[in-house]
Amino acid sequence: MVNVKPHLKYVLLSPFLFLILLGLGFQLDLGIVKISATTLAIYFAFGIFVGDSLGKADHFVTRLPLVSAGVLFALVGFFSIIGLIVGNNVGDIKEDSFGFVHFLLVFYCASKLPLDDLVFVWKGIVLLSFLAVFKILWINFGGMEAGWASPWQARKDPLPGLNWFRIVLNGGDIYFTFSFLTTFSLLIFSRESKWMFFESILLLGFLFAVLISLSRSSYLALGVGSIVVLTAGLVTKLVSIKRLILSMIGVCSVGAALWIVLGDVFDFQEIYLARIETYDSSEGSTYWREMETESALAEASKNLYFGNGMGATFLFPVEVSERRDNSSIMTHNVFTWVILKMGVVGLLAFIWLILDVLRNALRGIRSMRDRGGLTVIGIALPASFVSLVIISILANKMFSTEGSTFLGFALAFMSGRDQLAIAQLTHRNPG
Repeated sequence: MVNVKPHLKYVLLSPFLFLILLGLGFQLDLGIVKISATTLAIYFAFGIFVGDSLGKADHFVTRLPLVSAGVLFALVGFFSIIGLIVGNNVGDIKEDSFGFVHFLLVFYCASKLPLDDLVFVWKGIVLLSFLAVFKILWINFGGMEAGWASPWQARKDPLPGLNWFRIVLNGGDIYFTFSFLTTFSLLIFSRESKWMFFESILLLGFLFAVLISLSRSSYLALGVGSIVVLTAGLVTKLVSIKRLILSMIGVCSVGAALWIVLGDVFDFQEIYLARIETYDSSEGSTYWREMETESALAEASKNLYFGNGMGATFLFPVEVSERRDNSSIMTHNVFTWVILKMGVVGLLAFIWLILDVLRNALRGIRSMRDRGGLTVIGIALPASFVSLVIISILANKMFSTEGSTFLGFALAFMSGRDQLAIAQLTHRNPG
């Protein structure tokens, strides 16, 4: 990859800017149709990258990051056709397939950029996520009214007995977890101590953003992702116990200083107890998701091996159903969703994709001992992928716009890492 124009990295960063700061609810009215600014930015970036590639020797060769991803993407196309044949609603088929299109377009763009530019884009994503932390603080403490259709693109739920609100951004929330894992990797792997204070601020900011979402799937993903980062660092000997201890002392010191200044504002124990009282009482969210899974699996069992095609629905006769016929197109569990749409065949391909990504990530981590700054993103992205899988078991973000956009970037980086490094080295040292 040579002669890549410098502006392309900013072009690829633009969809993440809209996604993280404005959310999917922020839409542009084009007269004929309303479209998310994030989606429009993805299409715009794809067009720019295609135009930049025309007439060049290094034009894009159609490939996917992993063979298993190619198989899964082919299955999506196949089961979209099946959905049409069996008579599923065209709009539902489009909605089911939308994320896969975003994945492919973002992957195309990311695969065109050299290593340095990909690292730059990810740094930009982390900084944008930190700006979104300030957005959450402003909404919570600034007296802002926020709803799903508000200009703030956030949901603001009061918690009983507290001066706190549960803040959920409409798109981009998962990037708080990814950014936490990236900052955590930076904090324990970096050989420079002068930035430790600012890294601690970043880490605590992302931790706050995840905690105030009151998302149990994000909590679990954060914990497991951090274990993945630590394990990768210790196994490859990229982090020392001394550095780890110093990092934790630094974070605790900064956290204690903030606690003293802010008093008891961050009383997360009381907030979480209030969350359980508000959302997880009898017939709360856990109850509805259990019913949802049972209903989806019952419908999937009618065609267990090959599924009911993209756009398939299942009856969900409860008050939370938003469709007139009491049916639903989505499930909160990504595995249930795959079984419903693509059956056991699609489920096996999906599991193969996950295992293949992890296998390639482990192989890449072993080869990164002497790559300096690449260590951070090279470990943070696989850890983020693991956290996305965990979140998708409870919230099904894998093939939503926010999840698929991340996948397009992350899988392009992980699959093309060695080729990108070689091309970059050749470009720097043509002799």
